[in-house]
Amino acid sequence: MKKTVKNILTTIGFIVVFVGWIIDGMKVMLSTTDYSSGILAVLSIAFIFTDKKILQNIGYGFSALLGAYGIIWLIYEVNVVTSIGAIVMAVSAILYMFEIILAFFGFIKTEYADKQPTNYDNIVEYSELLKAGIITEEEFNKVKAEALNKKDSKGGSIDELKKWKKLVDQKIVSEEEYKVVKDKILKK
Repeated sequence: MKKTVKNILTTIGFIVVFVGWIIDGMKVMLSTTDYSSGILAVLSIAFIFTDKKILQNIGYGFSALLGAYGIIWLIYEVNVVTSIGAIVMAVSAILYMFEIILAFFGFIKTEYADKQPTNYDNIVEYSELLKAGIITEEEFNKVKAEALNKKDSKGGSIDELKKWKKLVDQKIVSEEEYKVVKDKILKK
C-alpha cells in the first residue's frame, strides 16, 4: 500500500472533519459541538506527517479513535459531516494497520522494515573508525574477517559488487577478499 493513498485519505478526512465541525457547530449554535474531534484530527494529521515512526503510529491510533467516535456520532445522528470525515481518517488507519500486519508476516516489504546493515556497511563503518584512530588495525582486521566469512542476510547484487570493488580501490579490502565476496554474490 502506497504511503500516498493513506496520506490522501487522512488529509481528506481531516478536511471533512473540520468542515463538518464548522457546519455542525453552526447548526447547533456551538452549544453542543464536541471539540475532541477537532483536537484528535489535528493531533492525528500532525503525527502522521512526521518522519518518526512512533509518532506516525500514535497519529494512526488517534485516527482510529476518531473513527470510532465517528461511527457513534453517525449512529446517533450527531455531527454527521464530522462523522464521515472521522470515518475516512479511520480507513487510513485501518489500511496502515493491514500494511503493518502484512509486513510483519513477510508478505510485503515496507519503508518501515528494519534496515539491517550489510557486511559491506559494517566494513565501511569500521574502516572509518580505523581512520579516526578509534580502533586498531588488528581490531579492524578481525571485524573484516568476520564480515567476509558471514553470510549476508540481504544477499548481494551487481550494485553490491560494485560497492565492494570501491573498497578494493580504497585499499580497505584486498583483491583476495574481494574475490571471496564476488564468488558469494555470483553464486546466488
